[in-house]
Amino acid sequence: MAFRKNTTLRTNQAAVYSTQFPAGSTMEIRTGSQPASANDAATGTVLATITLPANPWAAASGGSIAKQNTWSATAGATGTAGWARITGGSNVMDVSVGTSGADAIIDNASIVNGGTVTVTSLSITIS
Repeated sequence: MAFRKNTTLRTNQAAVYSTQFPAGSTMEIRTGSQPASANDAATGTVLATITLPANPWAAASGGSIAKQNTWSATAGATGTAGWARITGGSNVMDVSVGTSGADAIIDNASIVNGGTVTVTSLSITIS
């Protein structure tokens, strides 16, 4: 039997991301395919490391939470973005990255060393 959660519970679960990945947490945008588990060692080349800004998350609502404010950094390498690892203390979350159809939407998946990389959208929905 499947778990069925009401919207209040899903919203409360989504809100946890704002405390587990607060301002100062990092998002490494990397090349290649993401590992099978966020417990696995990171793979690929780090293209850019974004430090999450003050108030990085909007208030959770409707079972979802979304990034807010500007998430951007200067790239330190050249390559094609494939995935990202977000780390807040000992908490780790891996997400797909692309210009559409991915967990984290970035302005350009073809990253050039010295260029600016910006996450334009990232939303987490609890089912």
